[in-house]
Amino acid sequence: MSDDMQRMEETIELFEQADAADDAATAALPDVHAEEAASLASAALPVAAAPPVAAASPAEETAPLPRPRTRWAAIVWGLVLAALAAAAAWFVSDARRLDDLALWVQNLEVGAVVAYVLLALGALILVIGLVGLLRRAQLAALARRG
Repeated sequence: MSDDMQRMEETIELFEQADAADDAATAALPDVHAEEAASLASAALPVAAAPPVAAASPAEETAPLPRPRTRWAAIVWGLVLAALAAAAAWFVSDARRLDDLALWVQNLEVGAVVAYVLLALGALILVIGLVGLLRRAQLAALARRG
């Protein structure tokens, strides 16, 4: 028998011993919940009557519900994150591309790093602005409809 199998069997045995000890300790505890339930059942608690529910008028019953809003921010951010994931998957899917990327990152100069950080911040601001424009257009369309 290999060492891994022996260790696994020892681990299983330890878990079984711990479960048995836990079950024995739990069985020794008093049943507090049964005592509480009996004392609560014997106590007479006043119950307030529920207020009557008014019947809805026929006009309220047939009024159509408003259409749910499209969550454009979720769609746009989902597309952005999906594009980032696809690019990352493309890079790591080939060892040569991954090595080329590692070499490129190692050879970056400080000025290039600053430029790429500014580019990423600009892209972030662009996506935030796009989401804001979509929300504003959606609210304006909703206001026009009434």
